[in-house]
Amino acid sequence: MQIRQIERSLLGGLLEYPGSLVDVADIVKPSDFHDMQLGKVFSIYLARSLSGKQIDQVETPMVISRLVNEDVLIGILTEVGRSGVNPADLRFWAQAISQEAVRRDAIGELDNARRALDECEDPMPEVHALGAKLLGIGGGSQVDRPFAAVVADSIESAQRTEPLDPGISTGLSTVDEFTRLERGNIYIVAGRPGSGKSALAAQVVLADEGRSKIGIFSMEMPAKMWVDRLICADACVDSRRYRSARLSEWERRNALESAARIKGYSVRIDERGGLTMAQVIAKARKWAMLGGLDVLIVDYLQLMMGERGQSTYDSVSDHSKSFKKLAKTLDIPIILLAQLNRKCEDRQDKRPVAADLLQSGQIENDADVILMVYRGSMYNDHTCPVGTAELLIVKQRSGSTGVAKVRWEATYTRFSDFPPVEVAA
Repeated sequence: MQIRQIERSLLGGLLEYPGSLVDVADIVKPSDFHDMQLGKVFSIYLARSLSGKQIDQVETPMVISRLVNEDVLIGILTEVGRSGVNPADLRFWAQAISQEAVRRDAIGELDNARRALDECEDPMPEVHALGAKLLGIGGGSQVDRPFAAVVADSIESAQRTEPLDPGISTGLSTVDEFTRLERGNIYIVAGRPGSGKSALAAQVVLADEGRSKIGIFSMEMPAKMWVDRLICADACVDSRRYRSARLSEWERRNALESAARIKGYSVRIDERGGLTMAQVIAKARKWAMLGGLDVLIVDYLQLMMGERGQSTYDSVSDHSKSFKKLAKTLDIPIILLAQLNRKCEDRQDKRPVAADLLQSGQIENDADVILMVYRGSMYNDHTCPVGTAELLIVKQRSGSTGVAKVRWEATYTRFSDFPPVEVAA
């Protein structure tokens, strides 16, 4: 059956079984129709349903006749009452129309990319843009799982002695008590420059000990500086002495042991600066396809490039929404490091709040967890003395908020848990 015939059959079948519109509207949309006039008819069905009007075989064809050609209406009406048609057929036809639309859109994007590649000098921007466009095709065609099945999964998980997927540790038990890194979630780690955002992300890499495949977009630091931090934090080596090659014998030995261990970790680092969202999506998908990807770290969000002529606020908002979609598509946690604006430094209490996020609006909405780094020693705050830090969980979509108090070991550029307090018998 040709696609136009399938489209006419669906529209004719909906006149006969109007109650099936609820089922097919979740599968197909007006823009999926190959014949634009038939797509317009489907829009009429949806509009009547939303306004509480019936889809019938008397008034509805009259409305259709005023908006499309007569032969289109005749083609639909000839499908009404076809022998052997039932509501299950309508769902099958809707899926066929949706799948054909995905194929058609993908071919269109490939054709456009081929023409653009024929005319450009540098092919990489076009390749990255193509990857982002293909990622967005067909995003609305997923069928919902039955609610009863979701409830059954929830009850089964609650009765396990150990969680099925406890998530990936943040490397700090005090933070893990609030949240771990769960699939499909966005984690914002925010702070002022020099507060330790990258060090906190490095903590995740070290605590994982190579069990997970981790991708890092380092737009601020070169890859070597990331590795330097990992080695110094893991080996408890003075980072300044390491960079200036003034290590003692035991420090050199510890550093070599840490380097040998970290070398086996499944970590990839893209150190290019000013990446576009399309480039990030393309590389993340490539990592996922080639060797798998369990965690993505972006250092940092506001350094990404937006579309030409787009304001910084709009570009950051678009990037935030795209990362949320990418986390769900790849089914991984994404850690976005982000800068805070200077407003927090103008207040008497300089502890940051969610509104201090630079270009914060959409980021705050999309984030599942927002964690803010506060080191009082940066502001001579004696309530958070030297060698300590407060990690403020100011938002958590599925849990509580609060403060995780940790040690800040500046010599090694790392955070760590305080040792447990022994209670006297």
